[in-house]
Amino acid sequence: MSSETTAPEEVPTPDAVTDLLVEVYKAAMVKAGLELGVWAKVAAGQRTAREMAHNEGWDPTGTRMLLDALCGMGLMGKDKDGYYLAPMAELYLLPDKPTYIGQAVLFDLAWEGRGQLADAIRTGRRPVISGYTSEEKAAVWVGYYAGRKVTPERGLEDFDGLWQALKIEPCEGLRVLDVACGTGNKTLALARHHRGVHVTLLDWPIMLEAATEVSGKLGVGDQVEMLPGNLQTVDYGQNQFDVVWFGNITHYFGPEKVINLLRKAYTALVSGGTVVINAPVADEARCERGYQLVGAMEMFVCSAEGDVYTFSEYRSFLERVGFIEVAQVTEYLIRAVKT
Repeated sequence: MSSETTAPEEVPTPDAVTDLLVEVYKAAMVKAGLELGVWAKVAAGQRTAREMAHNEGWDPTGTRMLLDALCGMGLMGKDKDGYYLAPMAELYLLPDKPTYIGQAVLFDLAWEGRGQLADAIRTGRRPVISGYTSEEKAAVWVGYYAGRKVTPERGLEDFDGLWQALKIEPCEGLRVLDVACGTGNKTLALARHHRGVHVTLLDWPIMLEAATEVSGKLGVGDQVEMLPGNLQTVDYGQNQFDVVWFGNITHYFGPEKVINLLRKAYTALVSGGTVVINAPVADEARCERGYQLVGAMEMFVCSAEGDVYTFSEYRSFLERVGFIEVAQVTEYLIRAVKT
């Protein structure tokens, strides 16, 4: 008889689920703080919970608990005189600051919409929350990029590595079209390395205002052209670009609309030009890449047809248009070449 004993099978804990509850509580508190404008009120001189509750007609206990909780989250501070703004809150949570991201945060914390997810799955009615890629919601997207406007140099080294992985080198005469550019930091990183690189940024006008500010701070404003409009309908041109970059946007659309975008890119590229899709890519079995799979569910919530596609699906889209040498570079990057 063997003297070895078999270790008891480890029983899984519910931590992965229960830990989510804490994050939900935190999100609810940030949402309440933004809706109540507590950071602006502290900045205006209402330093104590008692004073704030009295002035606004709020419940004093709830006011104190919320402000204390925000202290615990690092979004508020407290000294002998009362509450004060944490540096991050002062920069990003005051509505009168150009770096304010509260509007974007509130848009994402739309419980009323996400709470209807089960019903949307039952009925197939989507999107639950509409307008994510519309011009009307572009101001919300500007909020997401507030940090890049403040410190546009942040992350540029990572972007340099991205272009190296794609085997795209900045050189004289390189012409790049950045579709759904946001503030354009990734393609502007190319422009910083060579004065001969020219970048065309395509997005809604309000987003291009932010991109103009960033390109100026990076010292490449004279290498940049702005192309405002709807990425689905605006003319990309013909045989104009060496690279067409799709920035974190293709998963918001159904297959036929993605193919339409790729067809427009094909027309805009010179022979031998490269298209790059920067988007989450699901594993083929759709069971391993958690962030991408959560993102796919988010597409059900906020788009009419979107999905996080697998590499084989993207390859099918690209080859249907006529692209060759389709390759997955990372979990977020796919490249292909125009014949």
